[in-house]
Amino acid sequence: MKPGNIFLLGEPADQYDRMAEHTRTGFARFWNEATGYCYDAIDSPSGDDLAMRPNQLFAASLPYSPLTERQRRAVVDACTCYLLTSHEESEVVAVGRTRSEWSQKIDQMIVFGAKLTEEERETLVEYLAETYGP
Repeated sequence: MKPGNIFLLGEPADQYDRMAEHTRTGFARFWNEATGYCYDAIDSPSGDDLAMRPNQLFAASLPYSPLTERQRRAVVDACTCYLLTSHEESEVVAVGRTRSEWSQKIDQMIVFGAKLTEEERETLVEYLAETYGP
């Protein structure tokens, strides 16, 4: 909107432009450049919360998002990377696979596109076997 335009409610649009800018400025404090996604909470007694939660997808999906286009893409990419899963936790816990079975399962995931270094793969297999073994 351009200053001086009349908004549908009969109020000057510049009032709404100021409120929109105030919102963008306030929301910008949630952006964490180092992680490429938004803080879950800021200014809490225990400090800023880096937890990755999907609620930031709402901000990225708004037609007049307070996030830049680059930030919107980064939020979607981060949520896809960290939150998208093909298995329910209860499925993982209930199965009780051996180390060999976990190794085969992780190899299947790599075939389907999971990106792990060999060191990450071994660490994951070891963790799953110890934590969710038979």
